[in-house]
Amino acid sequence: MFESSAGQVRGAEAADIPALRRIATQSLRWDQPDASSFVELLWPQDNPELAVVAIDGSEPVGCALGSLRGERGHVNLLMVAPGARGRGFGKALLQALEQRLESAGAQRIFVGGASPRFAWAGVDVRYSAAGFLLESAGYVRASQAVNMTVDLTEAESWLDDVGSETVPEGVTLRLLREDDRAAVTPWLASFGGTWLEETLATLEQPGSGCHLAIRDNGTPDAAYLGFACYGVNRADWFGPMGTDEASRGLGIGSVLLRRCLADLRAAGYDSAQIAWVGPTKFYAKVVDAYIDRVFWIYRKAD
Repeated sequence: MFESSAGQVRGAEAADIPALRRIATQSLRWDQPDASSFVELLWPQDNPELAVVAIDGSEPVGCALGSLRGERGHVNLLMVAPGARGRGFGKALLQALEQRLESAGAQRIFVGGASPRFAWAGVDVRYSAAGFLLESAGYVRASQAVNMTVDLTEAESWLDDVGSETVPEGVTLRLLREDDRAAVTPWLASFGGTWLEETLATLEQPGSGCHLAIRDNGTPDAAYLGFACYGVNRADWFGPMGTDEASRGLGIGSVLLRRCLADLRAAGYDSAQIAWVGPTKFYAKVVDAYIDRVFWIYRKAD
């Protein structure tokens, strides 16, 4: 138990999750309607000690959830119920999680930049109080990331022809299947990062999917050329996407992107978020996407 002037901070337990889901709904105004799902999404299954909860009396009033990847520690969720703010709970939660991350082996601590499970690339700049708290606790901005939005209600010109696109001869477009797992794993791993884990998650997660471009020569050695995913961490988000270097410039990425967005529109979404965008010009040109959310990634100063 971590005692502070704000109250008690202890290790979080599964029994706390319903209360924390309610707090997420109350606190994360820019992430409705799925904010309540972030608690389970970001819960540190492999390192349960990296979940802490603040208690006022006997009721949870906030939490901090972290993760560890190698020597990098991450603060993935830090929230305090609106009625409990201004009393030091946020600072106490952050300090408690930092201590646990360091005990688990973290050499550096970041807020944002975590994968494969994330709800944001970093701190949305509209959550201003979170940024002020981090900076007062010795964090500095390390980088910036953006999401782009695509309006699917006005996308007829480039979604209505999905399924009849022209692709290079010999290229087949289809969804990732369970029987691809063994063959696709080394190819996805060659992209680096956590795209392998994120893409394979679509095989098990309802509402998600991954479209593939394959050069099928009729043998077991068919070559994977490109992939594009949606619904990996958040239901209406697109990404990751990648195209084999030798196959770039053939329009494969554009076709796979549109197929994912068509699936999201068919599922009833009016818009889609392209998460943690790299090539912003590409998405603006191909699907009229625009930069909508800006995130700051913080690291604890040395």
